[in-house]
Amino acid sequence: MKNQGSDPIKSVGFSVLGAGIIPVDKNLNPIYNCITALDNRSVKQIRELEEKFGRNELYRETGMPSHPFCVINKLMWFKEEMPEVFDKTWKFLNLEQYIRLKWGIEPYIDYSLGSSTMALSIKEGKWSEKILDFAGINQDLLPQICNSSQVIGSINKRTSDDTGMPEGAKVVAGGHDQVCGALGAGVLNTGMALDSTGTVEAIIPVSDKPVLTEK
Repeated sequence: MKNQGSDPIKSVGFSVLGAGIIPVDKNLNPIYNCITALDNRSVKQIRELEEKFGRNELYRETGMPSHPFCVINKLMWFKEEMPEVFDKTWKFLNLEQYIRLKWGIEPYIDYSLGSSTMALSIKEGKWSEKILDFAGINQDLLPQICNSSQVIGSINKRTSDDTGMPEGAKVVAGGHDQVCGALGAGVLNTGMALDSTGTVEAIIPVSDKPVLTEK
């Protein structure tokens, strides 16, 4: 990145896979491997959430269909199956938040990634108290929620020396890879959709309002 010529980098954003989670201690060190979306070890925990709230209510509250790939059940798994890791955890972070933490930037998560946790109230735009209370997860273990376009920090000298990005360049929250892909493909208006095929096939339609019916 050293040779940026007459068009230097002014800001840096992130496009990150959803539902990957890393427990980090107070010294900013990971204390367990990243659990990705494809890891289904928390089937028991997602069933507990379904029994408590019902699949329809979970969907209306969070906009997510209940599934083991979600994050909230993975946090429950840590608490129930690996309490020695859970008790040492300062924050549970996605990959983007962990990288930015190494850059000296406090943990933030945008709404598109936040909703993939199945712990975000999409109506209130904040962490769902009733889901976190049932799961036994303190909100302080999660990053702060923000808009995708929010400037959350800047490139410091150390990061500039390590990466070649210019010191002072703004760091923007960014968002979920599939949502960012839809934006990049120009899928912006109601009635449009993106069919994205890769590790998974994801169909991302645009609607002018949430569709939260049982169907």
